[in-house]
Amino acid sequence: MQNQVIQVRAGFSSRRLREQYPTKGSMPRDVVEVLYATRKEEVEVLTAKPTVTAEDLLDLDHVARAMVAHKLFCQCDDQARSFLLNDAHHWVRSSAVLAQADMSVGPAETRAVRDYRMVDGQFMSRWFPMVPGLPGQFVRPEAWIQSHCPDGYAQPEQAHASAHEYLTGCNDQVAPGLAAKGN
Repeated sequence: MQNQVIQVRAGFSSRRLREQYPTKGSMPRDVVEVLYATRKEEVEVLTAKPTVTAEDLLDLDHVARAMVAHKLFCQCDDQARSFLLNDAHHWVRSSAVLAQADMSVGPAETRAVRDYRMVDGQFMSRWFPMVPGLPGQFVRPEAWIQSHCPDGYAQPEQAHASAHEYLTGCNDQVAPGLAAKGN
């Protein structure tokens, strides 16, 4: 059986391997392990490429395509993205839609949140930076705040500038007056 599994892996893509066993549960355990390894290898090969094309996706089964949509959507060219967004399998489509939504939240997009803190013995409203976190959510970079702006900023623009500096590591694209802490 082991030799048969190795031979199966040598010449088959995840799609062809999957097509050999169309009934759910009919694939032998050894072949399932080969399928998992094949998918992983296919995705690793595509990861190394600078651009993933629609042609690269043709030999992948739906799980491998969903993995590509999830992990490599930003490396896909326009045709490959369209291919994934319009795939016949709902896993692939939903993975592609989520990845596309993640791409819309780029490093330039930041938020500022108003918070109230005691500053010099007075209760004051201050602004703090927020950066993209989980898909569709923004988080406060607490360690950054503690080391760079523990008392927050007087203006929301200053919090945005701080979030930009946190995301990019530089503040050269921010107006000089905005990067300074507000009083």
